[in-house]
Amino acid sequence: FGMMWLMARMDLHRTILPDSIKTRFTDVFGQDKAVERMSEVRGILDYPDKIESMGGYMPGGLLLTGPPGTGKTLIAEAFAGETGKPFVSVGPESFTNMFVGVPVLKVKMLFRHLRKLAVKHGGVVCFMDEIDALGSRGGGVINQILNRIEMMLARLWINDEIVVQGGGGAGSGALQMLLTEMSGIPKPKGIYNKVRVMLGFKPVPIPNYRILWIGATNMEQTLDPALVRPGRFDRIIKVGYPDTEGRRETFVGYLNKVVHDITEVQIDTLARENPQATGASIKDAVNEGLLKAVREDREVITWEDMRHAILWKAMGEEIGEAPLEADRLRVSFHEAAHAVASHHFRPEAPIQYASIIRRDKGSGGFIRSVDDTERYLLKSRYIANIKVSLASVWSEKYFFDGDLSIGPGGDLDSATKAVTAMVARHAMGSTLMVWPDSSDIPDRINEEIQDTLHVYYEELHDFLMPRRDQIEMVAKLLQDRGTVDGIEVHELIERMEA
Repeated sequence: FGMMWLMARMDLHRTILPDSIKTRFTDVFGQDKAVERMSEVRGILDYPDKIESMGGYMPGGLLLTGPPGTGKTLIAEAFAGETGKPFVSVGPESFTNMFVGVPVLKVKMLFRHLRKLAVKHGGVVCFMDEIDALGSRGGGVINQILNRIEMMLARLWINDEIVVQGGGGAGSGALQMLLTEMSGIPKPKGIYNKVRVMLGFKPVPIPNYRILWIGATNMEQTLDPALVRPGRFDRIIKVGYPDTEGRRETFVGYLNKVVHDITEVQIDTLARENPQATGASIKDAVNEGLLKAVREDREVITWEDMRHAILWKAMGEEIGEAPLEADRLRVSFHEAAHAVASHHFRPEAPIQYASIIRRDKGSGGFIRSVDDTERYLLKSRYIANIKVSLASVWSEKYFFDGDLSIGPGGDLDSATKAVTAMVARHAMGSTLMVWPDSSDIPDRINEEIQDTLHVYYEELHDFLMPRRDQIEMVAKLLQDRGTVDGIEVHELIERMEA
């Protein structure tokens, strides 16, 4: 049991006392809605006695849900900084151990630590990151057997009554103990109270422990319903990808921490061109730009530094140009055709970069912005995307006398899947029926898919033939430079179109 006690104390949690927490809500960029909801709860915490005297109760927990990197941990730490209470951070590894029974003991020890802090400081904030690792649904015979063994060993060590149920996650016994402790019936704690009860005296009144839980997960759907019910996690707050204005605010926030000469217009461009950027990825991009400036013995981050950082993160490290001149020529026409078609068919999604440089995430490519304000993919947008994909097929057929390589294979696959979705799933063809499984599509619908692809290809051919000189000029630019900024590509095409 002594060994179990030592293992239960290892890697349990990280505690930050109020004076050491410097993070505030003003340090959170691009998540105004989530911060607003957290601020509402923060305001409530100033009136616990009034709320309880009126028959209410303080919120027990907040669950932050959203994709990785959107700022859930930062928001939780800022919340603790605003409250002036200790911040206890608990990761999923805190409740895992190869020895049966130890995770349950870790939960018990965590709550003892939280109660002490709550009494001393008038409250405590406990942040549980990746809470789905502990509180996910699961189970099975083996898990239930291990669960019962864990509970039996825990009862031998800690004299408490525990109700055993099935469960899952990182030790279902630990999950059950967590649920019991979060909202179980209050009981007198400590040896002093137990001695008083043995002698026939009343135990000392139980303090009103004010423990606020903040959980974070990107897998909300896997959490046990018992964990997310009111009384444990009373509010679920979405922390999603920031919108364009949120991304702009985030870029400004992190760029203000460094020396740079990037203009407001350029910051607007960064925000618009990176719709999937999160707070973490933007912070990383700014830091990567700073590292590039340091490597080149400069103290000011430039526009080129930021463009390089975003390109490097999106397309990977350069590993050299195409080994053969013929391959380099073919790739340049391939990417040039995509760029020209995208310029004309998708003007609302500007090109960020076009490149023929081989990188660890692919051989060449082009990146364009995505309009994150559009909620529904229209038929016209489907058709535009299909023609942009087919442009590489047309380019190799025309400029290389029909001697296609395997390069356009991925583009042709994307176009085929898009037409299949239009015709067989979204009533954008001749039928109103839906076939979720592509293998079940009847022959007549497959023929319609093939005919539709040919129609779009012929329309693309008629459009690109008078603009083949634009493809040639963009291809030459790529051969000369390797990687070209999308702004320069658009300007070149517009001059030639005029």
